[in-house]
Amino acid sequence: ASIPIVAGVLIQLLKGYTNFELLIYLEEMYLLTFPSFIQMILLSFAVHLMVNNKFGGHGVGMLIWVVMFILRSYANFDYNLLFYFYTPAYRWSDMNGIGHFIAPQFWFNLYWICLGALLLTISYLFIERGIAGSFSERCKVAMQRFTGIPRVLIVLFFMGWIGSGAYCYYNVSYLNSYSTSTEVKKAAVKYEKELKKFEQIAQPKMTNVVLFADIFPEERKVVIRSLVSIKNKTENAIDSLHIEMPDQVKYDLLYNGKPLNYRNPLWVNQPIFSFLKKGKDTVNYRIYALPASLKPGDTALLEIHAVTQYKGFVNSGFTREILANGTFYSDVLPSFGYNAQRELNSDEDRKKYGLPIKTDEFPVQSDPVGKRTLLFNDDADLIHFEATVSTSKDQIAVAPGYLQKTWETNGRKYFHYIQDSPIDAFATIVSARYDVLRDSVKLSNGKNVNIELFHHPTHKYNLDRFLAAYKDGLEFFSSAYGDFQFRQMRLLEFPRYAGFAQSFPNTVPFAESFGWVADFSKPDAFDYVYYVTAHELAHQWWGHQVVPNKTRGSNLISESLAEYTALVLSERKYGRDNMKRFLKDELDGYLTGRARESKKENTFINCNRSYEWYQKGSLILYGLRDLIGDKALNNALHAFRDSFALKENPPFAGSDDLYSFIQKSTPDSFKYYLVDTWEKITLYDNKFLKATAKKLSKDEYEVTLNISTNKFYADSSGK
Repeated sequence: ASIPIVAGVLIQLLKGYTNFELLIYLEEMYLLTFPSFIQMILLSFAVHLMVNNKFGGHGVGMLIWVVMFILRSYANFDYNLLFYFYTPAYRWSDMNGIGHFIAPQFWFNLYWICLGALLLTISYLFIERGIAGSFSERCKVAMQRFTGIPRVLIVLFFMGWIGSGAYCYYNVSYLNSYSTSTEVKKAAVKYEKELKKFEQIAQPKMTNVVLFADIFPEERKVVIRSLVSIKNKTENAIDSLHIEMPDQVKYDLLYNGKPLNYRNPLWVNQPIFSFLKKGKDTVNYRIYALPASLKPGDTALLEIHAVTQYKGFVNSGFTREILANGTFYSDVLPSFGYNAQRELNSDEDRKKYGLPIKTDEFPVQSDPVGKRTLLFNDDADLIHFEATVSTSKDQIAVAPGYLQKTWETNGRKYFHYIQDSPIDAFATIVSARYDVLRDSVKLSNGKNVNIELFHHPTHKYNLDRFLAAYKDGLEFFSSAYGDFQFRQMRLLEFPRYAGFAQSFPNTVPFAESFGWVADFSKPDAFDYVYYVTAHELAHQWWGHQVVPNKTRGSNLISESLAEYTALVLSERKYGRDNMKRFLKDELDGYLTGRARESKKENTFINCNRSYEWYQKGSLILYGLRDLIGDKALNNALHAFRDSFALKENPPFAGSDDLYSFIQKSTPDSFKYYLVDTWEKITLYDNKFLKATAKKLSKDEYEVTLNISTNKFYADSSGK
């Protein structure tokens, strides 16, 4: 265990890195990795002692590992207590260390070491001395040896194994819940069969949210009191509220200051491994009966008291929401009505459980319900938002809006935010021990935008790249596509237990693993920090100013435009030649995605897959820009943005609306390209066959290129 530490430190020295974190190296190798070696050794010795044949022992030992690997990979459960040597996954973070992962690692390692030691001690009783006897004779000898120290050790190891196993079970299957893959599928089937009838029922929409949140990082607990104004924006009276919250959220609700009676329409059996729990469990879907119908246009006030607290540890998975340092909590707002995302998607599974095959399509672009519903949140249109958040006194809490004031009371720090313009109902609260880099940029219209980068104190390596992307993007996007809607733009680092960036109104949480400590010393290294930051910033226009509706292909407004505009910004900074590799990666991503397609590929205007609205979308728009020019495409996007920016009332923007604006800016001579790329599935096969050069003079050459060009149309099945 020491050799990797020594070798690693030497490699760090050779690379010029001297920030040695020896305590972490020792913890990783001796407390987390070394126990697994001990477990393997104990089992191997136990097998060899029982088999009593060198090569037979090797064979049985390898067979055990192969069988466990196969079962682990292909069985419908991965319950760690049943698989020797396995423990819950863990991940280190500079921000949060190993955090809450240390407890399950300790207890599962103790569990397996006790079992391994127990098996080895029992096997010791079967050791043969002298002439080999039958197995029955070895059993008699083992019983004779079962005295004194061996008996004491067996009892101690057995008690340690049972005790640690019981504690692991208590955490995994009593305090928490573990379901097999079959149980997860059956729960989804039951959810759909019993609640699908409520999918089209009229529900109100949120219009205003005032939030009071208390974060307790060390307890991994969040307490929220939210005041939510709702309005019936439908044409039908509403006599009940259908509210669903995540299963880990415990909540109570007041309606206009009074409690409401509710019922749970869906109950499920306890998972098979939670056999100590009594009765059935309820899905966190409630139907509240209203005292009087909420008529079209009527409003009401909901007061929701919610508590989320993680207890113990789970069988697997990275619970990143509430942490000692780096909370990223997004279960802030309630959800109204049936959630189709909980349905099974696999055609095979749906056939197996008697469900109709899903078309996996949103309504057509002309659908009136789809046009008045937002893609990312059908519980609200744009809302007004205010939040007061408290956290530990050594942390900074961030929520959507502009910071009004901060203060300390009873050893806790409070932050009051108000968002004074309407935003998408897409909120999160973040809390960590941050350093903050502050700067600003003045836009061409004279508006000053404050920039804040909230980062881990030691992660200062690439702040200039994040900052440059924000400054360049705010200036260029504002001039090319329309004014920036906020007075600030923030970037927040969160622990690497998840690996993504996500754009919220004027705030982008950015995973610790996403470039904060990346090495860009090589001249040819692609600056993905700049690109991804530009992409997330672009969502402030495409996704937050222009919010897509819920019809076919609408997500290309958010993702294709963000991908394209980030690509243009990167080209402006690093030059067109540096885009070739990225464009090649985009093309490979699209071709790989369509090759792996399990259902069908849609035309771009109807796209419903990530490889379509990310990779294909950026290529289509980048190619269109080459044909019609920057100015024409920018004018189209600017006009599109002007027509749909910050709309508080429907109809909202769809892919057909964007297409219409682009068509108007495209000359007739290039309309074929729009048809090929938006309305058809078109593949190009262009290549150089031969290149020759003939010298004409000192500085002049005649270059002859033989090229081959082909264009193919494919159907939805790829043919």
